Amino acid sequence: MLKHYITQALRSFWRFRITAIVNLAGLTFALVCFVATYLFLDSLTRNGDREYTSSARTYVLTQELWTTPTNRMIPAFPQVAPGTAKYLRADLPRLEAVGRALNLGPLAAVAGERSAYLFGLGVDPEFLAIFDFKVVNGTLRDALSTNQGAVITEAAAKRLFGTTNAVGRPLLLQTRAEFTVSAVIAALPVGSHMGDSNSAQSRFDVLVPLNAIHRLGGMTGFGMPADPNNDQWGFDSFWTYVLLPKDGSVTAAQLEETMRAFPARHIPKGEILSVFGVVPLTHVRLAMLEAVTGNRSIPLTASPFLLDALILAIACLNYANLTVAIATTRAREIGVRKVLGASQPHLMRQYLVEAALLGSAALVLVLIGVALALPALNSTFGLAFQLSSLMQPQLWALVILLLAVISLVGGAYPALVLSRVRPVEALRSSTVRAGPRFVPTVLVGVQFAAASFLLVVALMMTAQNDVLQRVGLQPGHDPVVVIGNDIRQLGVPFETLKDEMLRDPRVRSVSGTQQIPWSSGGTHQAVRRTQDRSSATPTAMLNMIYYDFFQTAGLTRLAGRDFDREHADEFAYAPDGQRQVNVILDRALTQQLGFASPAEAVDKDIYLAEPWNSDAPGRPVRVVGVVENGFPRLVGPNADANLYVLGELGATVPLIRVSRDDVPGALEHIEAVWKGLVPKAPVRRFFMDELFNQSYETFNTVSRVLSGLAGFAFVIAVMGLIGMAVHITGRRLREIGIRKTLGASAGGVVMMLLRDFSKPVLIANLIAWPFAFFAGQLYLNLFTHRAELTLWPFVISLVITLAIAGLSVGAQALRAAAVKPASVLHLD
Repeated sequence: MLKHYITQALRSFWRFRITAIVNLAGLTFALVCFVATYLFLDSLTRNGDREYTSSARTYVLTQELWTTPTNRMIPAFPQVAPGTAKYLRADLPRLEAVGRALNLGPLAAVAGERSAYLFGLGVDPEFLAIFDFKVVNGTLRDALSTNQGAVITEAAAKRLFGTTNAVGRPLLLQTRAEFTVSAVIAALPVGSHMGDSNSAQSRFDVLVPLNAIHRLGGMTGFGMPADPNNDQWGFDSFWTYVLLPKDGSVTAAQLEETMRAFPARHIPKGEILSVFGVVPLTHVRLAMLEAVTGNRSIPLTASPFLLDALILAIACLNYANLTVAIATTRAREIGVRKVLGASQPHLMRQYLVEAALLGSAALVLVLIGVALALPALNSTFGLAFQLSSLMQPQLWALVILLLAVISLVGGAYPALVLSRVRPVEALRSSTVRAGPRFVPTVLVGVQFAAASFLLVVALMMTAQNDVLQRVGLQPGHDPVVVIGNDIRQLGVPFETLKDEMLRDPRVRSVSGTQQIPWSSGGTHQAVRRTQDRSSATPTAMLNMIYYDFFQTAGLTRLAGRDFDREHADEFAYAPDGQRQVNVILDRALTQQLGFASPAEAVDKDIYLAEPWNSDAPGRPVRVVGVVENGFPRLVGPNADANLYVLGELGATVPLIRVSRDDVPGALEHIEAVWKGLVPKAPVRRFFMDELFNQSYETFNTVSRVLSGLAGFAFVIAVMGLIGMAVHITGRRLREIGIRKTLGASAGGVVMMLLRDFSKPVLIANLIAWPFAFFAGQLYLNLFTHRAELTLWPFVISLVITLAIAGLSVGAQALRAAAVKPASVLHLD
């Protein structure tokens, strides 16, 4: 009997081969998307961090910062304040090890005649007890027991010393601090959150003792003070790793409970509000991505699978719809089978076998498709998947389960409905009524609702990306060169650098900032317009800058003045509160503070608030100017406004605007000046638009992926609409014949059918829009430069879906309108 079912199924596939191919393509694409998403998210947890011997017992602490108990300022990054480790050791003395690490950024390294930039990591000695790095030379046990030792990677040793046999050799960092190489380690596991790759969140080529970083200038990460022994609860930049004991005397649950109660025990009243947590070592990369998005409404792990669920749902509905459309044309076959003794269960099994065969073919194609897609997936997301990555039993068990569900759901409806057709009805007509009339319409409506949702969100992303590109690339302007060296650490006076650079007329202006342009995050500052603690308290990004910053960065002044020496502006941002501090706001912050115009804010006092300290009235500062939005920052969690202060740390990262008429000449001058000032440290220079492109690439990739998903969703939905057109027009042939007999024109029939087919598409758009609005807002809220939310994405989506629907059913409508009444009315 099974052989008979299979033979009949193959004959049916051949008879309706185009539709079978369409169904097969829809199922295959939907499952390839699912498998690719599964592999990507699995890589965030099943990564190189699992290869460390103690990875199962290693956890990383997280810290959130809140301005009030209901307003989170900084999401849960897997980094905490420096004093957290000290108090945790006291709370849980049975912990096997607690080790910290602090990203030091790129450090100028000199070894003999060779020099290079090495990314540094300051670590506690216990750090080396947690991670069993593979040693190439030397020993790790006491490598960082003194403030003179350093551990470098094998690749760094070859760059600086030409060999991996570098133990005992001197290494000069930042032209001021000499270390001795204690050990050389091999490359870290691929996919680890640490290592020397661009994708590593804790990137390093060299490890130095955390207590020795003051020898590098007492700074880290371009201007951030780094005292590993203080209790700066707002300075949440220390990776803190916890190794649980082997005997289980301290469990992960106990650690988590201890961290929940940590603020009440150790953070004094009046300090910043904090919430602590823990994540497994293998989940660090995922935790970092979720923190960057700053969104807890929809977890990062769920978001891609929700999109996949939409695609799978569209494919499943498309399958059911097309199967019904085909089956209604098999009326006589059904009638003959029933006359010859086929029972209802027999016919149901026949249709389910057809669905199972189609699903099996899709499974083979999915495996081939994913294997072919691996190179593109690797290059797009910076991954290293191999064919062996596909050999995961749990993955394919899930795929088979999904196929089974799709086949059952997609095949069950036509099997149930068509197996109930009476032979007399089937033999009398070439088509039959397959269930309620509204079912195909509902199926196509749901498909187009999902497709419309994806299209609207993709259009919002495109609009947002256009805004970012306009701000980031500044087409038609003189380019800005960024010096990626922390000149404060290198001991280069900013004024000296500026004067030397301006000697060449090709250098238009020179300024500086504390943070590398287009990097994410920064310092948050709560601001109030009055001292009334109940008034609105927006959070802005606090930017320390140098003179001429706005001219150099290309930001337009809207009101007031710039910082300048003529008005006695000094580096006045100091905690003593003894001097008046002048500040400049951007347009967004003036609006959030309730000023009617930029000019109204000038010469007004505002207050730097401390909402977590109810007794603090806030420190007054004077607004001297307002500039246009546009600080070069891509993502600032929970803040899209900017507050500018003239600060000494603003002289950390030099910005140099050069003439676009002779960029190569200007670059030669910059190189010459740098070499004269810092001969032992090569210059790290970037164009600002390069830095933008690097930061923007991830979001651009997300936009391209979603646009592609929306496109394929439309293709599958259009297939479903065509199926509905075949189904409905076939059922309405006699109605059309009667209408034409009574005088209806072919054009009138076409318009009637198009109007009927367009209704579910229109309703689908209206249903999808609220969900698309919510999802689009979540995406736009990630950025400090946001696109305005207009009606255009919704209007464009409606026009596109209606146009596609019209084109999709147009051929069927014309075919139906051209029918001769005599050819259909004689059926009665």
